[in-house]
Amino acid sequence: MTHEDGTTETRAIPPRLFHVDSRCIHGQIIAGWGIREQVARFVLANDEVAADEWERNQYLATAGSDFETLVLSIPEAIARLQEAPDAHRTMVITSSPRDALRLLSAGVKSEVLTIGNLEPGPGKQQLSPTVFIDEGDRAALGQILALGVKVLIKPMPNSAPIPVSREQIVASSQQVRA
Repeated sequence: MTHEDGTTETRAIPPRLFHVDSRCIHGQIIAGWGIREQVARFVLANDEVAADEWERNQYLATAGSDFETLVLSIPEAIARLQEAPDAHRTMVITSSPRDALRLLSAGVKSEVLTIGNLEPGPGKQQLSPTVFIDEGDRAALGQILALGVKVLIKPMPNSAPIPVSREQIVASSQQVRA
């Protein structure tokens, strides 16, 4: 859109898919989401992976040559996703709700955030068979919901979605304390 003063406004096109999975890019992402949902580009947004050449190359190899695959730091991903003209064919992947919140808070648009897998660990409470969250994850998911983004646990495109609500996040926090 061009304004009367000659400046132009660009609107970031929301990614087609925005997914959280602690395993990042793996077979289910490629076959289940990538092929089934006709993704053209994967953007793995993770500061640690982007900084580690060996790990970055492992994810690039996993994705193969059928997809454009970018492994970017969070700031690089923000810049790239705001400029990408065909973001509607992009699947953004983060390994945590915290990283997803960083992207969303910086203006990366998405109406829905799906969660595939968050591994169990100390201080984590189970939300579903594949999703375990800790206090930091709870806080991030609460803020994501406050931004108006719908959060669904959905490991695969054909999985029945499990909506995540503020009440569910609070209840999981209370279970940890009990």
